[in-house]
Amino acid sequence: MERACSHLQHSSVNINRALENHLAQLQDDRPELWPAMHYAVINGGKRIRAALVSAAATTVAPDAAPQEALDCITSAVEFMHSYSLVHDDLPAMDDDDVRRNQPACHIRFDEATAILAGDALQAHAFGLLSRCPFMSAECRLQMLDDLVEAVGIAGMAGGQARDLALTNQQTSIAALEQMQRMKTATLIAASLRLGALAAAASGSHLQILTRFGDDIGLAFQICDDLLDGPQAAGGSHEPNYCELVGAKAARQRMLDLERSAVAALDGGFEDSGLLRALAHYMVNRQA
Repeated sequence: MERACSHLQHSSVNINRALENHLAQLQDDRPELWPAMHYAVINGGKRIRAALVSAAATTVAPDAAPQEALDCITSAVEFMHSYSLVHDDLPAMDDDDVRRNQPACHIRFDEATAILAGDALQAHAFGLLSRCPFMSAECRLQMLDDLVEAVGIAGMAGGQARDLALTNQQTSIAALEQMQRMKTATLIAASLRLGALAAAASGSHLQILTRFGDDIGLAFQICDDLLDGPQAAGGSHEPNYCELVGAKAARQRMLDLERSAVAALDGGFEDSGLLRALAHYMVNRQA
């Protein structure tokens, strides 16, 4: 846990600096949307996905990925993640007024501004990857393709659609897990792959990290469900893992997924200790 916390602290400093720098480059051109974009991105957050980018790069080949390239990739991932949260909070989606103990973007500004700010963040996430320094054109295309797959119909967008379809409905564990893998785990797995690509990972390394990310991503979401606890009565009711099977069974499933994720790393890398530590943190955090 100590190694994971140290990495998270160090990577958060780098990513927050990189995010401020990349946002500053947009400020003059977009005065109407920039405050909402800045608010959505800088409004707290654990930066888990960004930490996984740099951890994957370090695991594949320490010091192989230039810091400037990692800054670009982690900013793209955080832009994409922030966009998804802005849109998830909208009245037409999850209808949440609070995000990270602050007013949601559509509450702090207005609904139209929040939608457009999210649209812009998504677009600029792709733009950052397309211009990622020190990476070959082939590598940049692969990173773009991986991110498209993670956030499109087979990933976050499709997962959010399934989430809406399951709201206030009885569902199975299989359907819930599929939705959560799409909505949460795909971007976590993509974050690992993007970091690995920056370090010139092999195909086998990418396959290992995809399996690791898919399982630890679902475990991460189950941990969120456990931390959220039972939902209040009234209003729309989103599917929650621990409500479906109980907290004890949900926790056991989360721990089984952590073990499966960590097992996927066996023999694949010279030193996978950092990823193992982050996996342990992701299912033992308190917030």
